[in-house]
Amino acid sequence: MRDYKPPIGDDRVLSSEVNATSTDYAMSILKDFIDGSKIFGPYPLKKLYTIALPHFYFSAMENWGMMTFKYPALLSVPSVTPSLEVFRVLEIIVHEMTHQTFGNLVGLDWWSSVWLKESFSTFYGMLGWPTLFSPQQFREQSKLFPLSFHVSEMRQQAMNFDEGLDTHPLYNPPKDSAAIGGIYTKIPYKKGASIIRMMFDFLHAPGAAYYEKNTSFFTGLQLYVKRMYYAF
Repeated sequence: MRDYKPPIGDDRVLSSEVNATSTDYAMSILKDFIDGSKIFGPYPLKKLYTIALPHFYFSAMENWGMMTFKYPALLSVPSVTPSLEVFRVLEIIVHEMTHQTFGNLVGLDWWSSVWLKESFSTFYGMLGWPTLFSPQQFREQSKLFPLSFHVSEMRQQAMNFDEGLDTHPLYNPPKDSAAIGGIYTKIPYKKGASIIRMMFDFLHAPGAAYYEKNTSFFTGLQLYVKRMYYAF
């Protein structure tokens, strides 16, 4: 992995001071993910470009081999960026890296099943990231981002949306192409991720550390991914 930065003073970055360190945290997360994750198998491409854009409609996009991010979704400044925003960088990077498997390598036959890729990516981005890293890395990260964080940020928001008039099933066939944009609600993201969290809890080995990978949950997940590589 190499970190490409424009020359100091180049107007493509926020400023020369931010340019010096603003990608360090993101690079460390990407390296830990690629080097340490054995859940999804090895990353299959020779390169992975990660680009910060000053103007972008989405927070990030998981283009295969070239992920794109808004500035705040990728860049952080040590001792300046608030810890919640640092967690947001971690969450979004892991979310988009998970999409390299769920969404890119393991595709969908139709928009009806979009929850399969968004639920897994949300689960890992918000809650499952400790399983991707070493015990030491987990302890360091969890000092800032306790695992109980998911209650307000994921499960409660999913329940609030699910009791409203706009709720819909996880498997949600759009009526026509114009309706595709409307299926991206809190249901495929946060309700789906909450259900995966439930499966994780009862399939995880009793007493096993949270980052333990040798459990029924991960064995089944690895089998699913292996069978579905490059499949729709």
